Amino acid sequence: MYNFDGLHQVGTYQKADGSTQWLDNFTVKQNGYAKAPNGEWFSLGWSYDLPINIEGSKHFTVVPFSKNDTVHIGPTNYSYYEGAGRLIDDMTGMHVGSSINESMDIAILHNGPYDKNQH
Repeated sequence: MYNFDGLHQVGTYQKADGSTQWLDNFTVKQNGYAKAPNGEWFSLGWSYDLPINIEGSKHFTVVPFSKNDTVHIGPTNYSYYEGAGRLIDDMTGMHVGSSINESMDIAILHNGPYDKNQH
């Protein structure tokens, strides 16, 4: 799932049988933030409310394994986060899988606390 600035969303769910289903109209909420080595803030930890039922739930939370998975791109001094996390089913509290996540400067995405893309 991707949640871009401008509220464009796209996502794909791959079912156990290999078929896929496209998702849109989902909600991503940033649950926390961390600072990259260059001083930029990025979201870290997310909750997802989905428009479809996946394996018995529509509500999931990602708890990142580490806040230190930042990538630095020079010479512009731009950083972003890319790392794995535990996927938690909010209905049961059970760890149901893993998720790879990316996040970039909240000033660019406008998804910091109280900003226009924070849901």
